[in-house]
Amino acid sequence: MSTATPPRLLWLLRHAEAQVEAAAGDPSGGDHARALTRRGVAEATRAAARCAELGWQPELLLASSATRTRQTAEIVALGLGLAAGKIVMLDELYLADPDAIRRAAAQAGPRITRLMIVAHNPGISAFARQLAPDAALPGFDTAGMARFELHLEDWSQ
Repeated sequence: MSTATPPRLLWLLRHAEAQVEAAAGDPSGGDHARALTRRGVAEATRAAARCAELGWQPELLLASSATRTRQTAEIVALGLGLAAGKIVMLDELYLADPDAIRRAAAQAGPRITRLMIVAHNPGISAFARQLAPDAALPGFDTAGMARFELHLEDWSQ
């Protein structure tokens, strides 16, 4: 990569606070259907506001297909003015380990230079620690986020 080529920017975001269990009567039920709490909505809204304040503007947002990550992603995208078509839900990000998150990022393609991934702990925190092993990053709290500058030709690297 030449020095004139800007780094690729990656944001890793853990979903905001979710209900302990799926809402009564939810036909899908189970962990995958857990929605954000009121506090979770507020956390996601604050995360979006902080991104906007810092000028952090992803071109594409990849999120786990779980309800809580979808809701977090939609709130953040709305707060950043990101079009709905720039949010992609991926089943493979549901409770994904770092390798699955890396594979999902590789799907972003060569034209995307600013990517956000919304996923779950412990995978999202573990992936962040792999990207910055010397940073001694703690596990992400709900709506916790990290930004990385990666010197890559494309996301497959």
